[in-house]
Amino acid sequence: MQATLLSLSGSVSATGANVFIRQNSVRHTNLNGFFCCYFFMSLLFALLLCPQIWAAHPSVPMLAIGAAVGILNAILVLLAGRAIQTGPAGLTFSFQNASSIFPGLLLFFLFGPDFGFELTLLQVCGMVLVAGGLFLASRNSTGSTHISKEWLFYAGGLLLVQAFAFGIIQWRTLLFDAEVPAHILVPTTLSASEDIWFMPGMFGASFLFQLVLLLREKRLLASTEIAYGTCGGLLNGLTTYFLVLSTKVAEPIETAILFPCFAVATMLFSNLWAKKFYNEAFNMKAHALCSLGVILGSI
Repeated sequence: MQATLLSLSGSVSATGANVFIRQNSVRHTNLNGFFCCYFFMSLLFALLLCPQIWAAHPSVPMLAIGAAVGILNAILVLLAGRAIQTGPAGLTFSFQNASSIFPGLLLFFLFGPDFGFELTLLQVCGMVLVAGGLFLASRNSTGSTHISKEWLFYAGGLLLVQAFAFGIIQWRTLLFDAEVPAHILVPTTLSASEDIWFMPGMFGASFLFQLVLLLREKRLLASTEIAYGTCGGLLNGLTTYFLVLSTKVAEPIETAILFPCFAVATMLFSNLWAKKFYNEAFNMKAHALCSLGVILGSI
């Protein structure tokens, strides 16, 4: 029960981070300054969470894997910011969180059952329900679309990049298992202790990516960019902390539901604040389909 509560707490902090992303998008069309502060604070939070990292020997492979996810994460938030500026925020974050069921499909086709990845009928049903829920959410009561092609491009890219990033995060765990079968995509074995370098590599690469974009603009940051980015970055770091801690204290019965609970709760909370503060439509049927699909797809 404790792990589930931590996962739900993570969804609350993730929703808060999404609020600051949305609020910054309302105030500023340029997102680089905000996300530079956002990822700097996330990096700082990650380093504070792992003080033992200063005495540990750097793991170049794990830093590289973290950096790869970090670059994807930087692209991800830029796509999210553009999607919010061109379409409904609640639906944008629904697309982002619904992507959590698709990495399993990717890893199944890459590695198969020998590596512990399976494709069940429930997972297929879950993916169909998610697709149906997202389609229903993008339709209004008259049956015509109320979203632009530009938003659909950004939201679709958001879903794909997030799914790929999640796939890499799950793939890295294979490197800690010395008994997995030989495979070209598992070229080496790492110690589990090296995993402490993953988060600094991820947030560090994201920060450097945004810093390069910001320096090319040769401008000073607005006070609101700094404030929103700082608050959003701290909440993003807190979200990561809750999720990492939840996986450590989870009972066996809770393990399979942690991320589905996080994804479903974040979808619900993000749609609720989008409705309350920005008067966006909230399609309960679509949310129910997506939520059920995420749960089934994660079993």
